[in-house]
Amino acid sequence: MEELGKHFTGKWTRNIQDGSIAENWTFKNGILTGTADKFTREMTIIKNVENLMITVLGKNIYYIAHPSENKYPIAFELTERHKGKFRFENTEHDFPTFITYHFSGDSLNVSIGNKEKDFIFVYTKSANIEKKMDD
Repeated sequence: MEELGKHFTGKWTRNIQDGSIAENWTFKNGILTGTADKFTREMTIIKNVENLMITVLGKNIYYIAHPSENKYPIAFELTERHKGKFRFENTEHDFPTFITYHFSGDSLNVSIGNKEKDFIFVYTKSANIEKKMDD
């Protein structure tokens, strides 16, 4: 899990037409937890897109996604890891059946798909900026 923690930890952002999507990951007590949030161009959060977790269950590592529109989370098993590339699969799920994270420095390509189609999303690592309120 430490190897995944080194790669995933931090804030990863990609631009979309009306703003951005950010995945923010933290690593604590051997568990990666994250959120995917949609922001306006002014960086005001619009909505939480999904909650994420990567953890060990039994002898395997799982990526667990809980999209905001789903009642239940979906688990994907880690099936491949090599030089900053991590592939998670759940062949029983309709879409996606795989999620691949490929890290290269401050760049991240995330691909999701199944046998018929796939999509690639390009993220960059960004600074975690915290806004403080004046007293």
